[in-house]
Amino acid sequence: MCVAACSGAPWSQIASLPPPTSLVPLPSNLAHARFARRYSSDDDWINDCFDKEDDINKDNFLIRTHWRMMLIGQKGAGMFNHKDTLQSSSFQTQVAGRKRWHICHDRESKYLYKAGMVNGFAPDYDKYPEALKATCFDQIVGTGEMIYYPKNYWHQTRNLDDVTISVSGTLVTQENTAGITKEFRRECDTTQRVRIFQPETRLCEGLEKCFKIWREKSWEEDLAAKLEDVMRGGGAEEREL
Repeated sequence: MCVAACSGAPWSQIASLPPPTSLVPLPSNLAHARFARRYSSDDDWINDCFDKEDDINKDNFLIRTHWRMMLIGQKGAGMFNHKDTLQSSSFQTQVAGRKRWHICHDRESKYLYKAGMVNGFAPDYDKYPEALKATCFDQIVGTGEMIYYPKNYWHQTRNLDDVTISVSGTLVTQENTAGITKEFRRECDTTQRVRIFQPETRLCEGLEKCFKIWREKSWEEDLAAKLEDVMRGGGAEEREL
């Protein structure tokens, strides 16, 4: 599976990128697709953290943290069962093909052992008997659909078609700000083991600006955007896992 980190282009441009026509035609219902406001508001604070005109540092943040990704893979490719290191919330929009997801709430962690041990799609209950006690979700996400999971949720994926393309994004919310701040500061601590990126002065200085913006952010704006999307019909199909 190919994973490409998206550059500093705003979500409005990334969301409208068609897949290569030689691989798969762009479905008509995605021809004028746009992300709901609550899934694209990070464009605002990213510009404030890293200077609107400093595309190099913005790209550095997006690429090194895997904040936005385009994932292209064939049938059978996927990701093992795990939780995200950043303690962030994430969404993934399916542009082409279908992807199977296995998702578990953080409270099921005591039954899931360590990352990569329990295969949610074909669990070995003889080897991992506690996994029988876990209550999880198994969902197929098709072209034009989006899936969202909150912080610390376990997730595992597998592509179901030969041409599978999706766009993934990380979300900062009122509930996960403290955790993301903690994990980023750990990455910027040169005495700690590298897990996500090598600490760099400009990147870490920009992140400190982000932390301040998140602390002072009016989260009511995100709630208002969510209500606006729901009123327009953009949130009618959402349901919490």
